[in-house]
This record gives sequence, structure tokens and C-alpha cells, in this order.
Amino acid sequence: MLRIDERLIHGQIAMAWSKSLAVSHIVVVNDWVANSDVQKAALKMASPANVKFAIRDFEGGVELLNDERSKSLNILVVVKNVKDAKRLVDAVDDIKVLNLGNIGCIDYRPGSKEFSSYVKLTEEEIKELTLINEKLPVELQLIPEHPIKNFSKLLKGE
Repeated sequence: MLRIDERLIHGQIAMAWSKSLAVSHIVVVNDWVANSDVQKAALKMASPANVKFAIRDFEGGVELLNDERSKSLNILVVVKNVKDAKRLVDAVDDIKVLNLGNIGCIDYRPGSKEFSSYVKLTEEEIKELTLINEKLPVELQLIPEHPIKNFSKLLKGE
């Protein structure tokens, strides 16, 4: 699963998603974090001890996810924003679903449309997610226990 989450690794990822998906690996793909020793250390501390954890810049993430050895692993990939998710979906074939969680909640972004209490999207993000949704399902689900909301249905007002 690919998840967009502004906070990257935190309790929802470490405790709920990693267990629910029975992941063997969590991979954060973000250029800025990959070049920040402080951010890398903080995320490593927040990651679950029983799951292998890696941080890659975009190119390194694509290389890792397209590696044949990764195909047999159960990997949760986390990115910080819609732009990075779109780039990954375009570059990696084996992504099955995009999960939206915690987008637009940290920084106020004028003109954002609220899809839930945890997903607020700009017009550009909506366009990029619509393109992603042509390739794979885009779902809003904060934690595994919550019901899944289908992005395309929300766009139609359903």
C-alpha cells in the first residue's frame, strides 16, 4: 500500500497500519527527509521495532520498489504529499492502492476542499489524485478500523 501522510511515521502507521497490513517493511520516500539526519533519526525512533524500516530519496525509492527482490515483500510505502505519490505511481508498477490519511491538516492552505476531517485537498491535488485514480483505487481511511471512503465517489458527492 502507498499512503500519503504529512506526518510520515507516527502512531497510526507504527501501531495500526503496520499490524493490520502485516507489513515486513516500511519505506518512507521523500527527498528532504532522505537528506536530513535529524528527520531520519526521528522517524527511525517512531518506526516499529519488529518491522524493517528504510528512508529513500525519490530515485532511491523507485529503484528499491522496482527491484525484483521487493516483489515478494509486504511493504508499506509512505510519502508526505500528493505530488510524490503521483510520481511514484507513474514510476512503480506494483502499487495496488493509494491510501489518503492526514493531508492538509498541518498547514492551512487557502481554498482547500475538505473531504474528511483528515483530508483537505487543493485543486491541483484533486487533479493529480484523479489521474492516479485512473490507474488504481484511491481511498480515504485514517486507520484500518475506520470504513473506507472511495475518492471517486466523494468527488461525485456520493
